[in-house]
Amino acid sequence: MEKITNKQWHSVILIAFSMLTDADRLVKQMKQKIDESIVKSEKLQRFLGWVDRQVSQLQSPYKAESLRAFYLDIDLERTRALDRARALEIAHMRSLERARMRAEGKAMKWILKLI
Repeated sequence: MEKITNKQWHSVILIAFSMLTDADRLVKQMKQKIDESIVKSEKLQRFLGWVDRQVSQLQSPYKAESLRAFYLDIDLERTRALDRARALEIAHMRSLERARMRAEGKAMKWILKLI
């Protein structure tokens, strides 16, 4: 059950589910482990509290569960966008660093030729 949060194991878990004729027991165990993880995470508890406060302030024809899922998706998309931006920034900084190192190497070769 400790593998359910590891993305590398997701395909293995899906295969295991597809092989089972009755997956109820496994689903219940997974839900129990996920619930335990949520209870232990103070950061996640704060986030879920924020989502509940946002949903409770809305007057909407939609179910609260749908609205909570919507807020979760918004936050996850923002996180993914920030991750992509960070990855691009890191790649850009590495490119600049490689260019600087090449330039310094060429400058050093030029200086050594003068000596």
